Amino acid sequence: MIDLQQLVVMDVATPKWDQAYQLWLDGLASANTRRAYDRAVRECVLFCEAQPWQIGRSDIAAWVQDMRLRDLADTTISQRLAAVSSFFRFVSEEYTVIDPQGMERPLHDHNPAAGKRLRPRVTPYGKAGYLSADQAKRLLKAIPTDTLHGKQDYALFCGYIFTARRNTEWRTARMDQFVQLGERVRYRFDGKGKRDQVVDVAPPVWAAVQDYLDAAEQSEGYLFRALSNRARNLPTVGVEWQADKPISAYEVGRRLKRYARLAGLRIDTLHVHTLRHTGAMLRRSAGDDIQEISAFLGHSSLAITQIYVQAVEGKQDTSWAKIAELLL
Repeated sequence: MIDLQQLVVMDVATPKWDQAYQLWLDGLASANTRRAYDRAVRECVLFCEAQPWQIGRSDIAAWVQDMRLRDLADTTISQRLAAVSSFFRFVSEEYTVIDPQGMERPLHDHNPAAGKRLRPRVTPYGKAGYLSADQAKRLLKAIPTDTLHGKQDYALFCGYIFTARRNTEWRTARMDQFVQLGERVRYRFDGKGKRDQVVDVAPPVWAAVQDYLDAAEQSEGYLFRALSNRARNLPTVGVEWQADKPISAYEVGRRLKRYARLAGLRIDTLHVHTLRHTGAMLRRSAGDDIQEISAFLGHSSLAITQIYVQAVEGKQDTSWAKIAELLL
């Protein structure tokens, strides 16, 4: 079994591979994606006990089998394979070198992680769920707005629901990313695979943000940062703690489940991403069509949004009453 805490820096034998690897990482728009993909490639190289250019398809197949023996979820295996395949696709299609004959050619000659047979079948958004309008309302009402912490949390979760942004896209919001244009407020951010995206901030969200900022007497830096230094005392943080940093994804999830309990909601399947699904489905209920929802979510195609909505919404059973008449 691979101990992920003992991963070593990938030892590349040539500067070209080292440079290619860094360029590939730098080309990934999301910081979360960079961390996850970097970790996946390093784990693969460590498992194979070979340099990247020495890894073949049988090595990748053995790695996949090892992940299955460790009972990793199919989605996790698929994501790690996607990361490794992305790197090898880059060095075999995009990154080129000049050979001894003076000809330009790709750094590598194949992608050992390509192909569908290696990857488990994963249903997109298979575990997606969302809150109804009533549940979302109960969640927000469970947040006290008479304290500084409560004002911050109300702005945080109100923003998730109204903007339907991913965890990092809203959690790491900075004051200089908001621009007021008359009555409109716009939020500019880098999202998953896309840079420089812009969305409107709904008036209720902006009012909640302003209410929090006024109470906190804050005008710059990260919007959702720690309001105390208690994290400094945690054994996993220690001297690395810094005041002007956004709260962690774990902390957002912890707060969400706390308020969900107070609102009487189930928490076993509730995640921050559930609020993104909630925002999308609320807009569907409000009458937005697929094209409008696609633009709102920042999807790259209408087909993705169609799959997304169908998976999140599920197929409604409209025949149960007729069946009940036959059986009861």
